[in-house]
Amino acid sequence: MKKLKSHFEKYLGFKITKPLENSGRINATSYNVNYIVKLDEFKYYYIDFLLFDCDFMPPLHLRINYKGEIEDLENFQISIMYIAGDDEMRFIEQEKMRFKNRRVAQQLLNKGLASQDDNWLSMYL
Repeated sequence: MKKLKSHFEKYLGFKITKPLENSGRINATSYNVNYIVKLDEFKYYYIDFLLFDCDFMPPLHLRINYKGEIEDLENFQISIMYIAGDDEMRFIEQEKMRFKNRRVAQQLLNKGLASQDDNWLSMYL
């Protein structure tokens, strides 16, 4: 677990002064992090987290595995591509985006990285 915390600190760019709990929130100067520590099927610890940064939206949904490797997890979609003037295609792409974002929101809620009370969550639904 110490090694995983070290990988997490390296990614975040600062020392975490308290022990990591099963889940929590870290507030930093330029960003905030919601995290959860879990065991995979091989009994290795990993950290799933949401990184909220003022330079990008939506928050990034990431994982640090026991080796310290960063994995991109499913994130919110914030834009669509369609041919200008093709309203049917635009509608279809918007519906796909809404479906994906609802799925991502549910994943985050199920993991405990977000709660129904989080105002930012409604921006993507």
